[in-house]
Amino acid sequence: MLRPSVAYDGTSRIQFLIAIALSIFVPACVGSCRGKDDTIPVAPREVDDAFGSVRQRWFQPQATWPRARPVVVGSVVVFGTGDQRLIARDRQTGIARWSTRVSSYFPDDTAPISGLDLVSSDGVVAAALTRNVVGVDVASGQELWTYVPPPDTTASPQPGPGAVVVSGLVADGGVLYVPAWGASVTALDIRTGQPRWVWRPSPAPQFRSGAQGASLSGDTLFVNVWNALNAQFTQSEAWLVALDRRSGRELWRVVFPSYSFGTIVRGRPALWRNLVVVASEGGFLFAIDRTTQAIVWRHTPTVKHTTDAGPVIYGDVTYADGGEDSVLALNAADGKVLWRAYILTLATSDLLVTERRVYVNTDGFLNILDRATGRFLFRRVMPNAKGSASLFATPAVAADQEIYITVAGGAWSFLEP
Repeated sequence: MLRPSVAYDGTSRIQFLIAIALSIFVPACVGSCRGKDDTIPVAPREVDDAFGSVRQRWFQPQATWPRARPVVVGSVVVFGTGDQRLIARDRQTGIARWSTRVSSYFPDDTAPISGLDLVSSDGVVAAALTRNVVGVDVASGQELWTYVPPPDTTASPQPGPGAVVVSGLVADGGVLYVPAWGASVTALDIRTGQPRWVWRPSPAPQFRSGAQGASLSGDTLFVNVWNALNAQFTQSEAWLVALDRRSGRELWRVVFPSYSFGTIVRGRPALWRNLVVVASEGGFLFAIDRTTQAIVWRHTPTVKHTTDAGPVIYGDVTYADGGEDSVLALNAADGKVLWRAYILTLATSDLLVTERRVYVNTDGFLNILDRATGRFLFRRVMPNAKGSASLFATPAVAADQEIYITVAGGAWSFLEP
C-alpha cells in the first residue's frame, strides 16, 4: 500500500525523488514465501480485527497523519499531527492537556509534524517540520523557539536545502542535535534554540547531500549521511560520520561500498558496544568498528526493497527490515541471522522493540511478533478504520506495558499483548 499524499508532504517528495534515482526494485516473491523455508514465520494474510488481540486503552481523534514517533514525558505522551500541531495527551485517558499549532517555514502551507521522532530533554519537546525545527515547553505547550538549518547546498529539489522531513533528532543533556538535508548537523541549546555549533561536510559535496539520523554514545555523535555524486541523483555514496558532541569537530568518516548506482542510508545508526550498525536502502546492513573504522560484518539481501526502517538494537540483537519482505533478528556481534519473519511487504517506518515484542508497520497493518522467536502473534488494522483509510502513520513508542501510536485520523493506545 502506498502512503497517501497530502497538500504539502515534503517527506513524500523527497522519498519519491530518492527512491526513483537510487533504488532498484526486484519483484517480491509471490504468495506467502513459504517456499524459502517452511520453518520461517510468515505473516497471516487474514487480519485480526478483534479487539481481543490487543486491549485498547483509548483512541482519540486528531487531524490526518504526521511522520514522527510520539514521545512519552512523565505523565503525558506528546503526539504530532498532520496539521502542524503538537498535542500533549494524558497517558491514562488520552485527553489533551494542551494543543499547540507550531511555526512553519512555509506559513502558507499546513506542514505535518515530520522527522523520525519527537524528542525531549530539560522540559522541552522538539519536533521537525519541513524546513524548520521547533521547541515547545512540555508543561504549558508554549512554543519557545524555531530554528532553520543552513541551506548549504544548491540546486536541491523542493522542499530545498535544510529540509528536516526525514531527520532523526537527538536530545540529551540540554542539547538538541539536528541533522538536515544539506548536509549539516547543528547542536542547539534546547531551551533557547540557539546554535552551539554547526558541522558541514568538508570539502563540500559538489551537488546534494543530506544528514539523516543521529545517535549519541559518550562524547561522540554518529550521523548517517548520503551524498549524491551528480546532479541527476543517478550516483551516490553513503557515509557514517563521527563528530565530537561538544565542538562538532569531525573525528572520522567511513564511506560505504556502493552497490548498483549508489548507496543511501536510512534511519539512525544503532549502537552496540564498539560497533555502529547502519542500514542502507534495499535492506543492506553494515557494522563498523568505531575504533578502527573497519566494516566488521555486513548483511546483503537477495531481494532488494526500499524501506524507511532503520536498525534497532535490543540487548545483543539487531532487528531490521531485511529487504526481502522480512524482518530479521541478527547477532549484533557478527551479523549472524537468528530468525527471519516474512511480513509480505516492506516496513514503512522504524520498528519498535520491547522486552517481549517487535512491532512492525506496513502502512495499513501493524504486525506484532514475538521478540525471542519472530513468531507472528497478531496482524492488526487501525481502530475505527473506514474503507481504505487504514494507515499506521508513525512508529509506536512504549512506556511500561503501554503502547502509543499515531494512525490516520487519531492517536491510539493499547496494552502490550
